Amino acid sequence: MLAHASALTTRLRLGVAVSLVAIHDPILLAKTISTLDHVSGGRLILGVGYGYNEDEFRNHGVDARKRRDITREKMLAMQRLWSEETASFDGDYVWL
Repeated sequence: MLAHASALTTRLRLGVAVSLVAIHDPILLAKTISTLDHVSGGRLILGVGYGYNEDEFRNHGVDARKRRDITREKMLAMQRLWSEETASFDGDYVWL
């Protein structure tokens, strides 16, 4: 939907309210964000949050008590994916 909206306007900034990074695969999420930012001409706004709904985390196999650490680590891994030609990351929750 954001890709379609980006094609209809050239000045409007586009974004999601909040992405719960902890429940997403960092490689897929980084690719999706990068693609949307590219097709929108750099107009994507990324909102990131920790979340609060324990059922949502449980449904995605994520320990809600560790969501802050997982989010931080996945964001660091995604930064590497965006900035390095051949990215690697060796964390407690993420391995690239």
